[in-house]
Amino acid sequence: MALSESSWRVVDLIVKGVIGTVITGLIAVYGMRVQQSQQEMAETSRRLQANIEFTSRQKDLDINLGMRMFELLMSHYFEKGQTAASPGGDREKLVLLRMMALNFQDVPINLKPLFEQLDNQLTDRKAKGQLREIAKEIARRQAFRLTVSSGFDSGPTPVAAGAKITFPNLPFKIEVGSVSQDRVKVSLLLANRTIGPFSITYFDMPIIDNVKIGSWRVSLVLHESDGKTAKVRLVAFDSYLAADRFEVKEYTKALWQWTKE
Repeated sequence: MALSESSWRVVDLIVKGVIGTVITGLIAVYGMRVQQSQQEMAETSRRLQANIEFTSRQKDLDINLGMRMFELLMSHYFEKGQTAASPGGDREKLVLLRMMALNFQDVPINLKPLFEQLDNQLTDRKAKGQLREIAKEIARRQAFRLTVSSGFDSGPTPVAAGAKITFPNLPFKIEVGSVSQDRVKVSLLLANRTIGPFSITYFDMPIIDNVKIGSWRVSLVLHESDGKTAKVRLVAFDSYLAADRFEVKEYTKALWQWTKE
């Protein structure tokens, strides 16, 4: 049965009304979602800003706490230096030096003079051994942190005077000059030049005592020695992981060579 003209008009109005309602509903839903998304973005931004502020405050607190701790440990360490002969004085200095080295192992602070001074002061063989174990512990921790994502750590490697040792995938080898009880003299041999010789001891630390070769920094530390043979540890890591340092004598030498050219 055919619909009359009036019926078509009614159907048209109903369809248009439904469509209008649907469109209005869709616009409302879309608006709600946009508003919800904006609120979520604002909340995320607020949380991010709060995290940044918290991290910044925490970093400032860590730095201030670290400075106060280092100052306190150093002050207490040198106070103990005045009473090193007292019972337990050596043990307390060992503990203090270990605390300083462990708490600031990632900071390029050169504690080698303190290790060497205490090593010269100690008369007990066992205490000297403990001091060297502390230094080796710090060197081992630094070696791990510097090479955990990339780099090379040889671990304790046996050497003797006159030996030349190569390492896989490294563009140099080491030549051992001499071996004594507390130090080993070595040179780094590259294709076109030689670096060294220089002495490595029990108190060298990779993050401080290193030399830059291309994109690498290379550090050698003494692990143990009996005066004839020794074990050394070679650590090679990305150069950006340690700050540039230079010796005044090396700078003077380079300047002198430059003025002669």
